[in-house]
Amino acid sequence: MNTNGKISIWSVVVLIISVVIMAVGFSLGLINANATSEINSCKSEIKLNITRIQILERQYDVIMNELQHINKKLDKMTNEK
Repeated sequence: MNTNGKISIWSVVVLIISVVIMAVGFSLGLINANATSEINSCKSEIKLNITRIQILERQYDVIMNELQHINKKLDKMTNEK
C-alpha cells in the first residue's frame, strides 16, 4: 500500500496473474488425474480382452481338431460303402 492508503496497480496485477496461474494449475491437475484413471481403465479392459481372445483361440483349436476327426471318420465311412 502507498502511504495514502491506496493499493498499487502492480499488486493488483500480480494478484490477478497469481489467481489465473493457480486456476490453470488446478485445471491441469484435474485433467491429468482424469486422463490417468481413463488410461488405467483402458489397460485393464485390454488385458481382459486379451484373456478372452486367448480363450477363444484355444476353443477354436479344439473345435478344429474335433472337426478334422469327424471329417476323417466320415471319409472312412464313405470309402467303406
